[in-house]
Amino acid sequence: MVKPSEPTPYLTPEQRIDLWREYEKVTMHFNELIIRLRTQAMGGLAAIVALGGLAIKLEITEPPRWWVLFSVSVVLFAAWVSIVIIDLAYYDKLLRGSVDALLKIEKESNGLIYLSTFIEKRFAVRTQGLQTRLSWGRKLFYFPIGLVLLAACVISCLMAWGCSPLPSVPT
Repeated sequence: MVKPSEPTPYLTPEQRIDLWREYEKVTMHFNELIIRLRTQAMGGLAAIVALGGLAIKLEITEPPRWWVLFSVSVVLFAAWVSIVIIDLAYYDKLLRGSVDALLKIEKESNGLIYLSTFIEKRFAVRTQGLQTRLSWGRKLFYFPIGLVLLAACVISCLMAWGCSPLPSVPT
């Protein structure tokens, strides 16, 4: 077995291109999984928010209504955090590993194959550790929604306990 730091055993240019194609398929599979996860997360979020909106419209007295909204907010926030963990701690690692393998093959091809190398250079901030600008983009995808869900948890909890987070306006 070849270690990541060792060169790939001698391959003809055709074998190297075939190997690169197979690695590219794996990389695209992981990329599609991540896109599907994020798309389904947004769809699930929209569906649960719609259910929360329905709870507001129902003829429920004030405190129980806020407990329902608090419960929905907590479930949404927990689901969102789980999705973030799955994406950033699992799928992202799979994708980065497959990209690293592609870059290794391209480097050893002496310029014969260069697509992933060019893409990586477009986004690279520093080459050591392959830290990319894309890592911030992934986090920024999740952060605003997580912040809104956390605020919904706090506000609905305060309202359920009868403590309005907003100052009362004299009438």
